[in-house]
Amino acid sequence: MSEPQLSPRSALAGLLVAGRHGRAGEPGVFLAEMCPSAIVAIAAHSGCESETAAALGLRSSSGCTALGAATFVWTGPGQWIAIAEGAPADLRYRLAAIPDGLATLTDLGGARAVLCIRGTAARRVLAKLLPVDVHPAAFGPGDGAATIAGHIPVLAWLTDDVAGFRVACGRSYAASMWHAVGAAAAEFGCEVAPTLNSGRTS
Repeated sequence: MSEPQLSPRSALAGLLVAGRHGRAGEPGVFLAEMCPSAIVAIAAHSGCESETAAALGLRSSSGCTALGAATFVWTGPGQWIAIAEGAPADLRYRLAAIPDGLATLTDLGGARAVLCIRGTAARRVLAKLLPVDVHPAAFGPGDGAATIAGHIPVLAWLTDDVAGFRVACGRSYAASMWHAVGAAAAEFGCEVAPTLNSGRTS
C-alpha cells in the first residue's frame, strides 16, 4: 500500500466557531474537530481475521485499541478503521506488519470528519444522538460502535475518558453532524475549540 496521505483542510472550515455556546455557566461539553494525519480502512480476507488482528498487535478483534499514536476501531467482522491522531509513523509500522495477501488496505485520506466530544455531559449528549447504550457500564474505554447519529452513519469510540469520545462520519456529512452535536450540547453549555491538527511528520 502507498504511504497514507495527509488529510486536506478541515471538513468544517467556515462552520466551526471557537468559543462558548449554549447555556451560560461552566461548560458541560467540550467540542473540537480532529484532523487525523492518516485514516486507513483494513479489510481482512476471508478466514484471515485472527491473523490480521495478530499482525496489527490487537488483542481483541472488536472495540477499539490505541497503540501509540494509532487507534484501530472495529467496524465489522474482519474490518477496522485505523486512525493516526499523531504523526503517522506508528500507523505505518503497524500496517507494514500485515503479510501480503492477508488483508486489503484502503487509504481514506480526508474522506472522514472526526469530532472529539468530552466533558461531564458528553455521555448525555451522545445519549441524545446514538441509538446505543452509552452508560459507563456499557460503553467504556476500549469500546466502539458503528451506528447512526441523527440519521447519519457514524463510527463512535472511546480510548480513554480524559481524551473523550471520537465520532467520525463521511466528510460530506460533516456539517450535518456538527449541527446535530452542537444542538444536542447546547443545553449543557459547550466550549468549542479550534480544529485540532495532528502531527504531520513521520
